[in-house]
Amino acid sequence: MFYSGMRISYAPTFTSNQRVVTYGKPELSKEEPVIKHRNTTCFFRSDMNWDELPTYLDKKYAQVKRINTYCYACSDGSEPYSFVMKMISKLGEDKAKKFFPVQAKDYDEFIIGQAQSRRAKLVSYEPQVINQQTNGALDNYMEYLGKRRIPSYEEHIYAVKDNLFDKVKFAQANVLSDVKQIPSDNTVVFCRNFWPYLRDGEKINNLAKNLYNQLGQNSCVILGEYDQGDERVFVAMRNAGFKLVDENMRIFEKIQQNVQSKKGMLAFVRKLFL
Repeated sequence: MFYSGMRISYAPTFTSNQRVVTYGKPELSKEEPVIKHRNTTCFFRSDMNWDELPTYLDKKYAQVKRINTYCYACSDGSEPYSFVMKMISKLGEDKAKKFFPVQAKDYDEFIIGQAQSRRAKLVSYEPQVINQQTNGALDNYMEYLGKRRIPSYEEHIYAVKDNLFDKVKFAQANVLSDVKQIPSDNTVVFCRNFWPYLRDGEKINNLAKNLYNQLGQNSCVILGEYDQGDERVFVAMRNAGFKLVDENMRIFEKIQQNVQSKKGMLAFVRKLFL
């Protein structure tokens, strides 16, 4: 739900969705409104190595029968849909299915409604990108409904078919409180491209700590390029106890406590003999 102090603006972009929500400002103020968050997204965002991600997860969870997959700040569903299609394309349906359904969540009521409508709004290049990433399987997952002209670009409307929609469960939730609902073991958490919107350094630190405390040793957290641009985010993850195990895909895993303890003990012993 949006409150009276909040404004929404739209701007054309070469992405499947752009929506900017700002905090309200006094009518006579000359200051620009402060951005609360953006819903800017697209299928197969370029800040993720989509070819390597399935390989990484397949290897990490080779001996696990069921994986819990969460996607926060999921916006209109472009990212969780991209994940599902790529996992199937790369690993095959049988191997990929243990990662589904994806629990896709966003605190924005409007954008979750868009996702639940089963309509995908693509700009001109996105159908081609989806086909490139899925070996030409766009029509297997979406039905073309038509197009409409928007100032500066053309929007192509698709209906998401059951074989894709049923593999993603959309819900409205704020990651700051919902983090405590995440299963601890064998869990993959997409926490991508929203951390700077938290603004408050304490909120950033607390989210990193809560993720660390909630997740078990065989879980991982995946961040995005926008998050990396705010130096506080990666510092908070490391301070919480996470280790960046893949710089290219920005994947963090927990540092095993026994390893930390051994390192601390070795450092203590060295000091005794210095």
